[in-house]
Amino acid sequence: MLCEPEPVSPNPSAEQNNDVWLLRRALDTLSDQDRELIRLQHFRQLTPMEISDRLAIPLASVKSRSHRANRNLAGLLGHLRAATPRRGEQTAAEINPSGPRKVPAP
Repeated sequence: MLCEPEPVSPNPSAEQNNDVWLLRRALDTLSDQDRELIRLQHFRQLTPMEISDRLAIPLASVKSRSHRANRNLAGLLGHLRAATPRRGEQTAAEINPSGPRKVPAP
């Protein structure tokens, strides 16, 4: 009896689809230069030196632009980080299951 091989990648969940949509939307708000740096750095996984060679710009410019582009992207997607804890971190609900403290109005 032959077993069917499992798919290489399962169908993405609705949450994963939403994250991809949010990432694409955030990337669309960046300048063309910033978007290109992010693409080369994260999707093509080029080193700063390789990016410098490919774009014919100084290495220092690649580093500073890359820092700015990543900072801008992180700012646009920061709300996702708050909703999804890193491995080993707790969510706010796990830390305080009764919810946020209510402060009486003055």
